[in-house]
Amino acid sequence: MINQEKIGKFIATLRKEKKKMTQEQFAERLGVSNRSVSRWENGNSMPDLSLLPLISKELGVSVSELLNGEQANERADVKESLNMMIELSDWEKRRKAKLVNQCFLSGIISIGFVLLHGQFGILDFAKAPETLVGVLLVLGTLFEAAGFYYNSRERKYTDRELDVLSSSGEFAKMRTAGEMLQFAKKSQKADLKQYEKGFEAIAKKLLPEEAAMFSMVAETFIVNESWSDSWQPWHVTLAVTEKRLLVCGEAIHGRFMIFYDVESFALEDILSVEVVNRKIVIRLLNGELKIEGAKSEEVTGLLKTALKK
Repeated sequence: MINQEKIGKFIATLRKEKKKMTQEQFAERLGVSNRSVSRWENGNSMPDLSLLPLISKELGVSVSELLNGEQANERADVKESLNMMIELSDWEKRRKAKLVNQCFLSGIISIGFVLLHGQFGILDFAKAPETLVGVLLVLGTLFEAAGFYYNSRERKYTDRELDVLSSSGEFAKMRTAGEMLQFAKKSQKADLKQYEKGFEAIAKKLLPEEAAMFSMVAETFIVNESWSDSWQPWHVTLAVTEKRLLVCGEAIHGRFMIFYDVESFALEDILSVEVVNRKIVIRLLNGELKIEGAKSEEVTGLLKTALKK
């Protein structure tokens, strides 16, 4: 579990005793305000996940040590620290959800008063100023707009966070289409809208406690040569969890209807992974999966690591 107070005291101790920096100097080096540093050190808040690598570098400790709130004589448990980082990311998502709910609720209350006043004149009984109706209407509109704005900003891992989460052979735990798409973009060009839709289909197939450790995109895939060559899904998205390989492709049903179909393969059924004629060939107990796309050779090593093959 993350101990904000312990981490805050650790940051303060390193800043003052090891680096001999004031809060102002430290804040300037990080590009944040003095108030932010003060809140961290008092245990009132946590640094943004994307700032952890920079804070660790400035203080001369590892991210693992920073999250544990103490320096380690031996190499810290990377997996445990990664889980703590993921927990912090989830906490930030919950905080954003709370902020969105507060904005919507405040907007509804403000606009509700305006509507009730228009219907029953309730503000007249309180002898409120005539301008109050206009103020409440403006506030309600602003709160609702803020709610829609924050709700549209999905919290995703940043490139810096993914670098840390994928360090030492470990991978991030991704649960949303946005996170899987962003991870794939680190090694491949994945700017097409179809890839996002593919990852959305995969995200819907994830079990409640399941998360993707690795993701990539490709052009087409086919399962077993016995399948008709006329049905080869394109705009392929692929994700690996602890137990499954999920592959999604865009296909046409009938003449016009486009759909995204997700195939699932148990990792224990995967025998090997190799590149043959620039295609990734995944051999299964009962056949093989061929994936064709850009940078196949470059991503195969990462894929094999995720599949532990």
